[in-house]
Amino acid sequence: KKVQKQRDELENELQQVADAQRSLLLKELPQIDGLRLAVIYETSRYAGGDLFDVLPLGNDRWGVLVADVEGHSTQAAVLMAMSCALMRSFSGDGSDPVAVLQYLNTQLCKVSDSRMVTALYAVYDAKNQSLKLTRAGHLHPLLYRPSVGVREILCEGIFPMGMKSYADEVIAIEEVKMQSGDRLLFFTDGIVERLDHEGRMYGVKRLSEQLAEAVAESPEMILQQIHADVVTFAAGRPADDDQTLLLAIVD
Repeated sequence: KKVQKQRDELENELQQVADAQRSLLLKELPQIDGLRLAVIYETSRYAGGDLFDVLPLGNDRWGVLVADVEGHSTQAAVLMAMSCALMRSFSGDGSDPVAVLQYLNTQLCKVSDSRMVTALYAVYDAKNQSLKLTRAGHLHPLLYRPSVGVREILCEGIFPMGMKSYADEVIAIEEVKMQSGDRLLFFTDGIVERLDHEGRMYGVKRLSEQLAEAVAESPEMILQQIHADVVTFAAGRPADDDQTLLLAIVD
């Protein structure tokens, strides 16, 4: 009975951590002129290390952050929560992706126990449908354009946040002119590294195929189709990591 009580108490504490963490995430994605958004967010345990955020920057510009804290323990969840709070407390120019990554990294280096945080930060300008992207150790996003197909948006990255200063590093910015019908997919490694029972990974190639072949119109339905394919691939094997998919469709 004592052991069971301790387990119940631990489970209750973990659930409280998970609830507190989820309360930090967006309840609803914002309405953006000419851009439709959808997200799927799942933790592998009670609380996770994935993070997504969409922030209004003024003048029809929006900041999009997708990040992944190393591991998926309670410590990872705490660092995720801190990253979320830091992002929302940033008082600088959020339309400067370099400044955002430098700020987050500087703050995380003060509190991180050498735990890495990978991130993508993008600024979308709704007026001219342009995207500016920076990357800190994270996977490249995927862009599906009906006339071309799927490609990774290759952005020269910096090392993950929380490890060392960016002061002497050059942070590259990739700029992309978006077009009507484009599908832009941000994701964390829990998706492409999802394993089946034989230890095979889902992979970027299969994710790219699903992004291109999804026949639904709404971003929500497209993500549901992709997620269903990931679940089918895993064939009942539980997820080992947190999973995030954030899709934007240009009207």
